[in-house]
Amino acid sequence: MKPMSKRPNRWLLFSSLGFQIAIVMYFAIFFGQKLDTHQNNSKPYFTLFFSIFGLVTILVLIIKQTKRLK
Repeated sequence: MKPMSKRPNRWLLFSSLGFQIAIVMYFAIFFGQKLDTHQNNSKPYFTLFFSIFGLVTILVLIIKQTKRLK
């Protein structure tokens, strides 16, 4: 009997990617808006910063997941 390979299925690996993107961006924008209202900023500097931080985090997650495919 042949042993099962340990390689993850590509479909399963990327199936939760949409949820990960949504959760990371939701919390990044949420915390940015909270800080903007707490600091009484007239412009959304914290929201902008945390949304960019969320995008970078998402890119890192995607890169890590694609490296697992090899």
